[in-house]
Amino acid sequence: MGKSIAAVVVGFVAWSVLHFGNMTLVRAIFPDAIAEDGSCFETAPLLVTLAITFLQSVVAGAVCRLVATKGKAPLALAILLTLVGIGVEGSMWHLAPAWYHIGFIVMLAPLTLLGAAFVSKKAA
Repeated sequence: MGKSIAAVVVGFVAWSVLHFGNMTLVRAIFPDAIAEDGSCFETAPLLVTLAITFLQSVVAGAVCRLVATKGKAPLALAILLTLVGIGVEGSMWHLAPAWYHIGFIVMLAPLTLLGAAFVSKKAA
């Protein structure tokens, strides 16, 4: 059980660190698209953010599965990321279009589980 908890924590930290880098990169690429309050209604930076977020979710799931080679840790991580995502996106709903928030939340769990499955299949 300790290994599973560690796997979820490591996966969550990996996702969070990657997301910080993601947002820093997007702000550097599109400096005029994101306002000081974090709001953005331009399609290109939002799509880039989603694409990188999708990749970081796959990576987080893979990292989680590498730490806990068996069990349901990736599922726990997927649920945790989704719950946190709902809270964060809900609090920031006014800063971006609804399609961005919905896409962000809906894809967290499936892509996290995909990353875990990819590592599981490679190990088999």
